[in-house]
Amino acid sequence: MVLDKVKPSAALAAMVKGVIVVHGGVTSHAAITARENNKPAVVGLPENFLEHVREGQMVELNGDDGIVVVN
Repeated sequence: MVLDKVKPSAALAAMVKGVIVVHGGVTSHAAITARENNKPAVVGLPENFLEHVREGQMVELNGDDGIVVVN
């Protein structure tokens, strides 16, 4: 799941493998929810990140190192 930001009402679906969010930090709702659900997450990406991702495009996520690779 790649999002601009996550609101507290948003829930992680069972099929979500990880979370990438442009806005937020380690204490953001997205980061906390991901940790609670044992999902990798990278938050606080550059503002223009979403310009480089198309719907359905594969994205590699390394939550431990904070690395996102757009294929």
